[in-house]
Amino acid sequence: MHDDRPVSSRRLPSTDAALLLLAAAIYGGIFPVNRLAAETQWPPAQSLAAGAILALAAVVAGGRFAVTAGQVRTYLIIGGLVVGLPIGILVSAAPHVDASVLTLVLCLSPLFTLAIGALAGIDRFDRRTFAGMLLGVAGVAVLVLPDAGAVGSDGFV
Repeated sequence: MHDDRPVSSRRLPSTDAALLLLAAAIYGGIFPVNRLAAETQWPPAQSLAAGAILALAAVVAGGRFAVTAGQVRTYLIIGGLVVGLPIGILVSAAPHVDASVLTLVLCLSPLFTLAIGALAGIDRFDRRTFAGMLLGVAGVAVLVLPDAGAVGSDGFV
């Protein structure tokens, strides 16, 4: 992605760096936790309960939620397409592959985000971007090819 804004020369504060690492750890934990959820057949009600607890915590902390019909529709569409569908696919695939292989999806997410952004006209797409995307896909391919990387011929690490 290309951003024409000037880059600040100040260093990243340690709290920001810690929060960034925490966010990466939480996001990376989605796949092993989803595998556990698929294997134990946790009901989706637990996700709804977690959302309700999060909403309650936000309200207690002073946050507000917009509840107009248009905004609720937007929440449902974004939640379904951005979270529900991808996580549902991952949960259905989880019993069949190792959690470390599912984690490779993290490598592909930015590539698809960039491609979709370029197609939508949000990001510029040039040769360097395309070369970087090809290298990213090649790196994941090396890891997931049977008997060549992290995955054996049976599909497990």
